[in-house]
Amino acid sequence: MAAGTLPLALLMGLPVGCASSQTPMSGPVEAMTEAWGPFARQCATTRLSHFVSHPRLSPEDVTETYIRCIGFTTTPGSEGSDAVAITASLGTGSEFSSPRILRFVRDRRGAARPAAPGDTGLLAQGSDDAAAAARLAQRIGLSKQQMIRSGQTVGFTVRFSLPTPVDVRLSCRPDGGGRIDGRDTLVFSCTGSATVHTDDFTGQLQVSGVEELDVRTGVRLASELSGRLDGDSLSPDGHHREAESDRLLYNLDTEFE
Repeated sequence: MAAGTLPLALLMGLPVGCASSQTPMSGPVEAMTEAWGPFARQCATTRLSHFVSHPRLSPEDVTETYIRCIGFTTTPGSEGSDAVAITASLGTGSEFSSPRILRFVRDRRGAARPAAPGDTGLLAQGSDDAAAAARLAQRIGLSKQQMIRSGQTVGFTVRFSLPTPVDVRLSCRPDGGGRIDGRDTLVFSCTGSATVHTDDFTGQLQVSGVEELDVRTGVRLASELSGRLDGDSLSPDGHHREAESDRLLYNLDTEFE
């Protein structure tokens, strides 16, 4: 667990798990048996907070909030086909009302390919950005069927929507089973870190918390992570660098169709 993460979570009243109830694992769990997830939209919120000192005034707690949403609809393939056509909407915060649209086709083995040009969907028509569609297909769920065992380490990648998006590889161990909206889930305790480097900031991101995945599809249904982003940033005048330390809170929620 990252240093300072647990005290931060407790002080801010955060729950330590996503599931309303949790049961120990009695044996291996076969997971990711379906190629498509059950949800219509996932929204992730990242909050960065730090104290700013002012002469003769109490320090001010400044918080920045970043929101990123991904929406999905599916259309069955042609008769006899085992594939579904997927329309995906990507947006951030208030911009979700006019999101970027991607179209691709995914089969029961989890493989994805661009949808045909002009293929109509429930949200929009056309998008043949193969690279973007492939990246999105990888993020919507773990398509590889596998057995999850107690004590096993599983890796998940989480994208934090900071001013510059940061991908963090989490190392997770299963704690047990849970339920979300009538679906069986696996609850994981996770830690992760990543180096963050932009034109005006260099630092280290450390997080820990809980990931809860749908057993049938491997889709992340809920996530609660907290940690710190420590480094140094370029001063406003651009002449020197200043130490910076931010508390970080991350939450993901899934809305079902």
